[in-house]
This record gives sequence, structure tokens and C-alpha cells, in this order.
Amino acid sequence: MTELEIISRIEQGDICGMSQEELVSGGSMCIRVSAKTASVLAVVIARLRQEYITDVNQWSKYCKETFNLEGAYLHHLHKIGKMLIVTCDYNVSCYNRTYTMLFQLDTDKQLSIARIPAEQIDTFIKLQTKPLSKMSRGEIRTAVNLFLKKDLEEASQDTAQVTTRQLTLPGLNKWLDSFEEADPEAVIGVVNDDNTAGRSLNAGITLMAAAINYHSTREVIDFETLCSLKAALLDEVQSIENILAQE
Repeated sequence: MTELEIISRIEQGDICGMSQEELVSGGSMCIRVSAKTASVLAVVIARLRQEYITDVNQWSKYCKETFNLEGAYLHHLHKIGKMLIVTCDYNVSCYNRTYTMLFQLDTDKQLSIARIPAEQIDTFIKLQTKPLSKMSRGEIRTAVNLFLKKDLEEASQDTAQVTTRQLTLPGLNKWLDSFEEADPEAVIGVVNDDNTAGRSLNAGITLMAAAINYHSTREVIDFETLCSLKAALLDEVQSIENILAQE
């Protein structure tokens, strides 16, 4: 039997007579596939958005109906997928190796690295003292922050703006880093009473309003980011309407 046939039989509960080797073969294939599932989905949904379903609302609906992907996780995968596609599109051999290296990482690591401009990712990798696969999520996040900080320091105007913001709200970047590292399911679990729900809502609205205000002052509008935000907000509006409909 092929590995797919073994998995199909196990799925149907038809395991009588299976040898140890067949059982292990089926299990091993599942592990190999599951390790690549998130990266494959990331590339697929990003390419669909890029080439076939450019309207963000239609794309969000399609991803929910086809892959059961929605909300923050969908947009995280989209960000990762864009990074992978861009690195893959480079014809230089080092970027082909970079694509393979990034593809094999887990989503937490990929999402951290996706903050780096694609053309600088290979430089970032070369600066590390050990392979990305051997680094923990925290180590990669720290390395990315240091890399981006160095990049900012080379642009005096940007550095002045960042310093001003840090003086106004000390610890903001550290707080944002901690929040970005949090597992979305864990966050849902701790927002479990009126107090934490209210404070989370107020903080979220304040930060979102600040981010939108920032985008409104840019000389070049980031349409993709704003469309992604709009899609995510529309998903949440639908959730609110579903709750209100129960009354």
C-alpha cells in the first residue's frame, strides 16, 4: 500500500491486519505533511490574492469557505506567504536557498522574519551565528528587533521619530513585542471577564486608531495593509452581528 492508502484506511478505521511498518509509514507521512502545511497554505492564499482574487473581501470569504481560514491567522499566513513568494521570485541562487530555509520554519518564526524587507532577509540570515532552525522563537524575535533597530539607526530621520515615540510612551515597543509573541488562543483564554474584556477593547481601539492615523499621514498610501485591516474588521463586525442576532 502507498502511504496515502494507509492514511485513508486509518481514517476509515480499517486498521486490522496492518503491519507495524505500515502504521509507522502512515504516521511518518502525516508528520512530514503537517510540518509543511502552514507554509503551503501561506503561499497558496498569498498567490490567490496576488493573481486570482484581488478583491480583499472576496478573497477573505473564499479563504474562509475553502480553507476554513479567517481573522488574524488568515492575515498572518498572508503576510508569511507574501514573504515566501518574494524570496522565491529572486533568481539569485542565495534567495532560492533562503526560500527553502524560510519555508521549513514554523509560523511564529516566519511571522517575525516577515517584518524584515525581503531584499534584506538574506543579509539578516548571514548575520546569525547559528541556523534559523536551531534558534528559538524568542531568539529570532530578538535578532529581528536588533536587525531592524540597526536599520533604523542608519536613517537619522526615522531614528528621531522612533525616539520621540519611545519618550512619549516608554516601553511601548517592548509591550508590543510581548503581545505579538502571544498565542491568539491564549489571549482569548485570558480575556474572560468584563474587566479584561473592557480594557482589551479600549486598548485595541486606541492602538488601531493610532495606526490608522499614521497611515493617513503617509505620502504613499499602503493600500494592501489597509485593505487587510478592513477585511479583518469586517470579519469582526460579522461576529458582532451574529451575537446581536441572538437577542
